[in-house]
Order: sequence, then structure tokens, then C-alpha cells
Amino acid sequence: MKCTTIKIALMSLCCTSAAFAQPVIPNAANLPAVGFTAPILTGIATIPPGAGGAGVTWNFSTVSMANIGTYAILNPATTPVAAAYPAGNYALSVTPTSGSPLYSYYITSAADMKELANSVTTTAGSGVNYTSGPRKILKFPYAYLDNFTGTYTSATTSGTDYSEYDGYGTLITPWATYTNVVRIKNRYTSSIGYAINWYTLNPLVSVFSFDSMSNRYTGLNVSASNIDIRNVNTEAAAIWPNPLTENGTISIGHNLQLTDAVLELTDIAGKLIMHQPLTAHTSTIQRGQLKSGLYIYQVKNNGICVAKGKLAVQ
Repeated sequence: MKCTTIKIALMSLCCTSAAFAQPVIPNAANLPAVGFTAPILTGIATIPPGAGGAGVTWNFSTVSMANIGTYAILNPATTPVAAAYPAGNYALSVTPTSGSPLYSYYITSAADMKELANSVTTTAGSGVNYTSGPRKILKFPYAYLDNFTGTYTSATTSGTDYSEYDGYGTLITPWATYTNVVRIKNRYTSSIGYAINWYTLNPLVSVFSFDSMSNRYTGLNVSASNIDIRNVNTEAAAIWPNPLTENGTISIGHNLQLTDAVLELTDIAGKLIMHQPLTAHTSTIQRGQLKSGLYIYQVKNNGICVAKGKLAVQ
């Protein structure tokens, strides 16, 4: 009887530890900042993507992959066709090794991240345009076994995606090993295909993906030493747009009860620049006299720091 009791207690502890190990994507605060770049590699999927699950190790070290271009995060306002996508507050480019950049635009908010357009050339309306019905990429927060269904409309078609956070663990690529990654599987009801993306948390970026239609893997050669593998809790805050040009918005996870919450902004030398009380989970940030530059923000609740990040002001 005593032995059984000990076993039950140990099982309980193991389950508790596993539950806390499950990484959560809380919001868009950890998306790579403007200036982030990485080589893009791709190769035929000579081994299958495997199943999801808790604490899984996905080993793709033997897949042969070649460099095909460069991935970069941009300020939407600096892109050639920014005026055609005014709702976009996040942008990236993919530049082939022998070709011109292709731009993609997104809308990030406290609730989700949606794709507004992708593979746009310097001609507005090129590529795939979802402005009439943006395509949902992620929901916030996104925890293990959560899922969502999202509809979208492009200039030529419409459809529905089914997304599920179906696994987390360790990802081994031909160039690096990443721990504490999140696996998101997307099934497309408008076709027979599906895609799988493995995300690091900080920065929040898909470092590896599988496309069933082409049977290929694509990845970003991001040094594992540049990945912060700490869990990011669901009480973290998101500020958008980031970079900030005029006024912005700060959102705090609704599971946090606000008690004397404040937003503090310091410059890179540590000088306090802004101290703003937060009485709601979503608040407006007034740019005011903030000069262009890089700042560090902290959200403190009852004197305890619950979120911290970088804010660029342009």
C-alpha cells in the first residue's frame, strides 16, 4: 500500500512537470524584429515528417538541403508596394539567389496573426492577395492540442484551413538542433494537402517546414545560439506595430489579473523614458515626444515584471 502511494505521488509529479514543460505561443511579441535575416534552404523530403506529440524529437539531420535565397524582416512602410496593403503591420521578403525580392504582408494583433498577401513583386496585386479575407496563420495564445479553423478569400479563390498545435520537443536539422520547439500542422480543406511548421519561441519563427504537395522541406539557417529557449508564459505582452511610427497598442494576456500594472520604457542606457499605468488588458501607447531609436519595455504587475521586450520607434 505504501509503495503504491509513493508510485502515485511520483506519477503525479511527473505529470505536473510535463504540463509545465509545454511551450505556449502567447502573442506576437517575439516575432523577429526588423533587420532579422537568415539563409533559406530546401530539399526533397527523403524521410517523413513523423507524428506530433509531447516531448518528441524530430531528426532531419540526413536530409540534403541547398541554399535558395535569403529571408528578411522589413518595415512594411519601406517596401515598394506598401501603399497597396495599408493594414499590414508586419512584412518580410524572400530573395532568391538569382532573382528579385518577393514580399509578404501580415496583420498582427492581440488575437492572431493573419496573412494579407504573399509573394508580391514590385507590382501591387501580384502574388497571392488575401486583402478581402486575410488568411489566419496563428492564434494567440496557442497551447498544446489547441486548434482553430480559419476561412480566407483571395482574388481567385476562397477556402478553409484547419490548424492544430500537435506537438512540441526537439528539432534536429542539417545545420542546428533546436530545443523547446512548437509544431503546428495545417490541413487545407480546399485541397488534399497539408503543411507542418516547427517554430522556435524567441524569436517566434518557423525554422523548418514540410509541404505535402511538393514533398519538400524548407528551413531557415538560424544559429541555435541566437535562440532563447526559455518558455514564454501566457502573461506576456504584445506591442504593435513594432516598429512604432505613431501611436501604438499594448495587449496583455487576459489570464493575468491587473494589479497596479504599469508599462515602463527605458532607453538602451537604462534611463526611464516612459511610465504608463495600465488599467485594461488592451491600452493605447502615445508616442508623444519619443525619439526614433530602440527601447526596452517592461510590464510590471504589482511590482513584478511579467513581460519584457524591445520596441523600435521610427
